[in-house]
Amino acid sequence: DVVSRVPMMVRWPERFPQAGETVSAIVEAVDVVPTLLELAGIQVPYEVQGKSFAGLLEGRTESHRDSALVEGPGWKGLRIDGFRYVVEKDGKESLFDLNKPLGDYENVAGEDAYASVLGEVRVELLRRLIEIERPIPREWAY
Repeated sequence: DVVSRVPMMVRWPERFPQAGETVSAIVEAVDVVPTLLELAGIQVPYEVQGKSFAGLLEGRTESHRDSALVEGPGWKGLRIDGFRYVVEKDGKESLFDLNKPLGDYENVAGEDAYASVLGEVRVELLRRLIEIERPIPREWAY
């Protein structure tokens, strides 16, 4: 099973006094470390994966991510606004329209009405996989 809609709660009354505020933004688990480092005033090392979502916590409404990469043994997936896409190592694709009732359970990948969305998530998944392969620069101590 793929989990791609997991709620996260953040509480820090001294810094974020606006209790009960909800933000519907896409973030990844790898975004937690750079967020905590930024909030603590510590420079985020280049090799740390993820992107800080401190701006979302501070009430800035800019978009954080367009997608969230999820993966497991033999499959990769992508969560975008309103959809979840999964491709398995045998090439089987699944697309779920999260705006539909029971959208998590009905694979719409074969429906003509979703052909353009399917094309978009394929490209986005490839872009994200290439992005995470960025080389880490060598830093010498001297």
